[in-house]
Amino acid sequence: MQLVSRFDEEIAAGADSTYAAAKASMLQLFKPGMLGVIADAGCMVVVVLTPIPLMHKVSIIGTVWVMTIALSACVMTPVLLSWVRYPRGYAHRLDLAPYLDRILNVCVRSATSRWRYAVLSAAVAVFAVSAWYATRIQVGDAQPGSPILWQDSTYNRDAAAINQQFQGADRLYAVFSGNQPNAVKEPRVLESMAGLQRYMAAQPEIGGSVSVADVIPTVRRVLNENNPRYRELGRTAQENGEMMYMFISGSDPGDMARFTDAQSRDASVTFYFRDHQGESIRTAMARLKAYVDAHPLVEGSYRLAGGLVGVLAAVNEVILAGQIESIALALLVLVICCAVAYRSVTAGIFFMVPVILSNTITFSYMAWKGIGMNLSTLPVAALGIGLGVDYAFYIVDGIKEKLGEGKDLPAATIASLFGAGRGVLVTALTLTTSVVLWCASSLRFQADMGVLMAIWLFVSALSALFIMPAMVLVFRPSFIVKTAATGRLPDGQNVVLS
Repeated sequence: MQLVSRFDEEIAAGADSTYAAAKASMLQLFKPGMLGVIADAGCMVVVVLTPIPLMHKVSIIGTVWVMTIALSACVMTPVLLSWVRYPRGYAHRLDLAPYLDRILNVCVRSATSRWRYAVLSAAVAVFAVSAWYATRIQVGDAQPGSPILWQDSTYNRDAAAINQQFQGADRLYAVFSGNQPNAVKEPRVLESMAGLQRYMAAQPEIGGSVSVADVIPTVRRVLNENNPRYRELGRTAQENGEMMYMFISGSDPGDMARFTDAQSRDASVTFYFRDHQGESIRTAMARLKAYVDAHPLVEGSYRLAGGLVGVLAAVNEVILAGQIESIALALLVLVICCAVAYRSVTAGIFFMVPVILSNTITFSYMAWKGIGMNLSTLPVAALGIGLGVDYAFYIVDGIKEKLGEGKDLPAATIASLFGAGRGVLVTALTLTTSVVLWCASSLRFQADMGVLMAIWLFVSALSALFIMPAMVLVFRPSFIVKTAATGRLPDGQNVVLS
């Protein structure tokens, strides 16, 4: 889009041929274009450091996909433009230029007048509020049922009904691992398992639990004429072993395998959950670890945790650390790319502003709408950091280019907004409209991702069109305005620019 927009400008300025216009466009936009591609790919590839195989595949596929843009957009597009036969023709009569100019005029007025201070103050206020609200985002699933489907889908409604009527469809396993065979038969071990079940039952999301500590008292009661007074664990390991033998002899092969192994060395405690929300899982794991730490056993130890809920607990722990690491590394990649391209560390920090603002606003929306940070949403942050910063590259490079032509800083900013800003505006409207239409999808995941990407792209575009020009005029960073100190007039004479 930027190349086509610049191509039109070169044609309007009287370029000798479409080849000359395409060549000029490519030379002027090659740096910001390649910088955007490299930053985008670098921010995606850092996701490979997350210790989740699925994220490795997503990271590699996304990086390869983005790197192809270096060839298709930065090289192939100018070649195609050089073959255009009628560059001054129009495909239809509808002219949207006046409407785009009205929006750009608003950007210009907000940047070149005293309103630029209000824009920066508003940006700081929005960042503060969104950063505070973003801390409420939940790690893991934020709502019961499958996060892929809408809450009113048949599957989620049926799952909710099942979990309401029965113990729960999602399971968590805590496994006691003994130091030697027959450790499970020890009274202390069985009492610990029974105590763990009673302790965990206080959590509302846990509908029930079962272990070998439930089997032995039941067998003992049956052997004593079903007298409830005998419904208790055996006093010795031998007595508990006899009760386990009676259960095995009166049941089908493999029935005891769900409780303990053949050597009675390892035994599982199964908890049934009514949902697998992130908060429910974190509460359960915290309580489970607290009980295990408070009740150590010399006969062995507990291993945590298996089942769907146990796996999700491990995934959520990795996601929490991986999300912070991914964002930090993506920002580091951005700073390095900008520092190398502009030979200034200040440039890297300068371009972090729109990225961080987009990040906090997007996470605030996720917290507001109950979209949890899970495997599906993990790549969004790193992806958005690369995609969102492209707009700012073109605006800033446009300002530097106009300064090099001899314009002062306000005039260069205005020229950049009406030049590169037009491409940013059209690109943002096109991409935002494209992905926001996903909200009509029957898959909630696709709808949520469409809205999240739309928010990220839209906020990034607003930051590039309003905040970045205001920052340039207020702070006058040296990596931008240094070319204004000794600009060149067309005749080659030096001139001091204000």
